Amino acid sequence: MSKLRDYRDAERALDKNLQRLEDLKNNPELIKELEFEKRLMTLLKRYSKRTEDLLAFVKPALGASLQAQENRRPYGKASSKKTG
Repeated sequence: MSKLRDYRDAERALDKNLQRLEDLKNNPELIKELEFEKRLMTLLKRYSKRTEDLLAFVKPALGASLQAQENRRPYGKASSKKTG
């Protein structure tokens, strides 16, 4: 009986995951993300670039943007920098 129970449990889990996959496939946000990824990969391929090249380009700009946001914080807010 143990093998039959394992089989039925696996079957139920598979059905649950298949339903979840169908729900994700029909999710408008996921559809947009997949389309963006497809276009981005097409551009990278067209210009013979790798994902690592893109990240190397974006990370410094992102870091500078986050630093600028931190510098614009109004006085009186908690800060991670110690003064003294």
